Amino acid sequence: MDFDSLVKETKITLACKDLKDDDIEVLAEVLEKSTIVTEMDLMLNQITLSDDVFTNALATNESLKILNLYNNKIGVEGAKRLANAIANNKTLEQLNLEGAEIGDDGVKYLAETLKSNSSLEVLILRGNNIGDDGAASLATSLLFNTSIRVILLGQNRISDAGADKLAEVIEYNSVLDQIMLDSNNVSNILDLKIRNALGKPSRKKSKKEQALPRWLFENMLAYKDEKLTEKDAAIKTLQDENSTLEAKIDCKDQEIALLRQLEDEIILLDQKILKRDDAIATMMKEMANKDEKIASMATEISSLKSSLQKPLELLSELLNRKDEEISSLKAKNKSIAKNTPKRSESYRCLRLVLIGLGIGIACDK
Repeated sequence: MDFDSLVKETKITLACKDLKDDDIEVLAEVLEKSTIVTEMDLMLNQITLSDDVFTNALATNESLKILNLYNNKIGVEGAKRLANAIANNKTLEQLNLEGAEIGDDGVKYLAETLKSNSSLEVLILRGNNIGDDGAASLATSLLFNTSIRVILLGQNRISDAGADKLAEVIEYNSVLDQIMLDSNNVSNILDLKIRNALGKPSRKKSKKEQALPRWLFENMLAYKDEKLTEKDAAIKTLQDENSTLEAKIDCKDQEIALLRQLEDEIILLDQKILKRDDAIATMMKEMANKDEKIASMATEISSLKSSLQKPLELLSELLNRKDEEISSLKAKNKSIAKNTPKRSESYRCLRLVLIGLGIGIACDK
């Protein structure tokens, strides 16, 4: 199935294609996007409506008028989803659920929807194993419905009890034109009663002018009681949710209080950090000043070294020359000493005496 081609159609016929729920996802997309499709024939497939994909799309569609699900395995859960969709759909006029295996429970979901639906005109429920309970549910819904003209209930298991309830309620519905109960367990008498009820002129009178049958009145009371019970349950659920929410709010308040306490601690910590940062900044400034002084001293030392470099070089040269002179003198002394004849022992003694008298140098000379 191609979406681009299907979305252009006004009537989509896909009967006997062995379609399953996964296969009709594209049809759900068509229902979501198309504004021209008016009829969809899906008879004789394997559709069960096991998820909300198709029915959610049906609920919001504003163009489809005819939906044929003849001989698909819709079942009770599928009927429930379909009923929820019809409760929101405002345009569907004909629904064929013949052979859809919905039973009494499935009919109850549809009947509940019919109480408020104002667009559906033809409802086909043949061959769904519907009994008297299902017929009673439909009978009650017909008291409120203002649009259904035709209901086909043939080939079910409705007896005179269910047929009688349908016959009694017909008088209070001014729209219904036809109810078919062929191939049920309904006697000719009840069949005739239904036909006569459909033809009664009194059907056009206001409901307020007519007394309701006791069973219908009881059903209405039961329906109201059921709704009240549902509302009470909903209120209880809301109260429980409210209590849970209040408990969560208390927890959140405690969390907020803890967060505020933590925030105060963080503020104090930030203040300490700021003070530490100020102290570090002061230390850094002092270190920077010291670094400047050290740099200045290094510059002075470098300048002093530069100023002393020349004298040091001169001194080094002078020392080198003196070393050379000393070396030269030593060499000369060695040469003189080598060439000078040895003095006698008496001469050395005399020299020592003269040295002692302070005239040794002169004597040497």
